[in-house]
Amino acid sequence: MKPVPAGELGEIYISGPSVGKGYLNNPSQTKEFFFHHKTEGENTIVLFRTGDIAKLNRNNSIEVIGRSDFQVKIRVGIRLED
Repeated sequence: MKPVPAGELGEIYISGPSVGKGYLNNPSQTKEFFFHHKTEGENTIVLFRTGDIAKLNRNNSIEVIGRSDFQVKIRVGIRLED
């Protein structure tokens, strides 16, 4: 939950109007992946922990290196877990 400098590996968290509020009927998984974060302006945003490990390249592109778990993404919306 701490920003890392460009070029260093870190886990991707996302936020914004398209991020859900949690997993339906699964409060334990919601607690594991969704976080309420206070911004500088004292606003609270919801962050989703994706599980993707990545780094920010010199040209500001994000290079995904791998996963922090054993989940495999086949394509958007389809995931397999061990």
